[in-house]
Amino acid sequence: AISDAMEDAKITADSGRVVILVGTGLRELRSLELWWADGAAIEPSVLHFGEGIRESLESNIQVMTFSNACSASSYALGVGADLITLDQADVVVVAGVDTLTESMLGLLGRVNPTPPTRIQPFESTRRGVLMGEGASAVVLEKSNRAKERGIDGAPQLRSVALNCDAYHETAPDVEGITKAMRMAHQQADLQCTDVDLIMVHGTGTHANDLA
Repeated sequence: AISDAMEDAKITADSGRVVILVGTGLRELRSLELWWADGAAIEPSVLHFGEGIRESLESNIQVMTFSNACSASSYALGVGADLITLDQADVVVVAGVDTLTESMLGLLGRVNPTPPTRIQPFESTRRGVLMGEGASAVVLEKSNRAKERGIDGAPQLRSVALNCDAYHETAPDVEGITKAMRMAHQQADLQCTDVDLIMVHGTGTHANDLA
């Protein structure tokens, strides 16, 4: 995903000060499971995504990993935007990834005795989380720098607002969510009525849907 994003943006690891940020909820949990259950070879030095990414890109590029549950990729995006704004990087590749693991499937099996067969947000018959896996990546840079390289018409990131209210481990706090959304609107100089699409994330539970 990172390589594809960099290719689309016409950049390489040598295109100035390039930093890669990876958001993940489970990190390399699957590797640990295979080591624990099957005796698969494992070295602590390669458990950080940076080792594999640098090897794949054949570059000593700087890689940072954020592992703060479901908000990891959003957090990485916010940090990436800050690095660009503060002139700490010329290009930031922001990626998000998670893979299915036996322990997570086991955990959800205890929480959801009857596994859900489809995603049912805001439905009274919802049964919880439907797990999936995948990876995605986007490239951030200042618009004038991109135009100088012949990149024009790319989507624009207006703002990223984050907060951590420490309200509860799993139950969302409406005030905390609302505060983050208001901060994002203010930073982007937009009103609520200017927004055409809202994408929400939750656990498919009554508590999340109510929030």
